[in-house]
Amino acid sequence: MIQTPQGNERYAAVQARLPAVSLGSAPGCLPIEYDPCGGSSRETHTMQDEITAVLRLDAVEAAPLVLGLELVVGGCSGRIVEVEAYRQDDPASHSFRGLTPRNAPMFLWGGHLYVYRSYGVHWCMNLVTGKEGDGQALLIRALEPLRGVAAMRRRRGEVSDLRLCSGPGNVCQALGVDGSLSGEPLGRRVRLCGHPGAATAVLTTPR
Repeated sequence: MIQTPQGNERYAAVQARLPAVSLGSAPGCLPIEYDPCGGSSRETHTMQDEITAVLRLDAVEAAPLVLGLELVVGGCSGRIVEVEAYRQDDPASHSFRGLTPRNAPMFLWGGHLYVYRSYGVHWCMNLVTGKEGDGQALLIRALEPLRGVAAMRRRRGEVSDLRLCSGPGNVCQALGVDGSLSGEPLGRRVRLCGHPGAATAVLTTPR
């Protein structure tokens, strides 16, 4: 699911390119030797090139293509199932009023992380998109837990599996994400795996 400031119009061409791929579920713990971004070096390189190319797109164009990718943080991972697109021309965006020390990661090249604290309580993680200097990002709103679920449950406490990674603050709590990751490029402590455009259906709604 994608939430955008102005609705569905710009998605028609992008959605037409989405392949029909059946996504399986693999809950459980993440063994140390497991690499969700594994495969042959050529396959891994191609996959990461595809992800990088998508994150250099405008946030509204990139949003449907990141759905279905696996977000990996340490020994935990989840499939991205909901994002929210923010561009600099959106009054609700942190970048709307220009560059500040807090929102500076939003103005980096697509492929970085922007992590901020909401109302002094919850951490929220964003995938920076677009070109350098154009403040935009995708807020990760929900994941389908895949691996390291036991660790997620310990961090989240007594909640149902449906709520484990539902909501941006809950995603960060489950994965152990905090502000120290803000401004860091993907591929270090946080990785994206899979092939962009893997979602079989995309629902787009205005915020």
